[in-house]
Amino acid sequence: MGDMTEPTLAISIVRANQATWEDLETVFGTRGAAAFCWCQRYKLRPREAFRKFPVEERARRLRLQTRCGDPDAAGTSGLVAYLDGEPVGWCAVEPRSAYEGLIRNARVPGARSRTEEEQIRQVLIAVDTKKDGPIPWPARIFTPCSFTS
Repeated sequence: MGDMTEPTLAISIVRANQATWEDLETVFGTRGAAAFCWCQRYKLRPREAFRKFPVEERARRLRLQTRCGDPDAAGTSGLVAYLDGEPVGWCAVEPRSAYEGLIRNARVPGARSRTEEEQIRQVLIAVDTKKDGPIPWPARIFTPCSFTS
C-alpha cells in the first residue's frame, strides 16, 4: 500500500506591515462580522458610535493601523497568517491602551490600577479555517484575550 500520511501544509505568520493590504482584505472577506467590523469595534473613541462609521471608514482605519505594504514601518497592529502562501488569518496584537472601548467597558481581572491595565497586551483573533478563502463568520474563531508582556 502507498504512503498514508497527510500532506503537510506550510503555515507562515508575518507582521501585518509585511503583508499586502489585498491579503488582509482577503482574510476579512466581503460578508459577515469580520467584513463589517474590520477590528474596530473596541477602538472607538468616546462618543463614536460603531454603526455611524461606514465599513469603508473602519477598513481605512485598519489599513492605517497595520501599515500593510510598508515592511520598514516602525510598528503595526497585528499579524497575518498564510497557509500554503494564501492569506487565511488575522490576529490583532497591541497594547490594551489602543482599545479605548475595552478600557471603558471591560476591566481586566486582577489589574490593580489603570496604569497596570494599560501595560497589558490585547489579542483579538479572527482565523479563517478554510483554505479556499474566506468563510462565513460563524465558522471563524474569534477570541479576545489579554496577557502581560
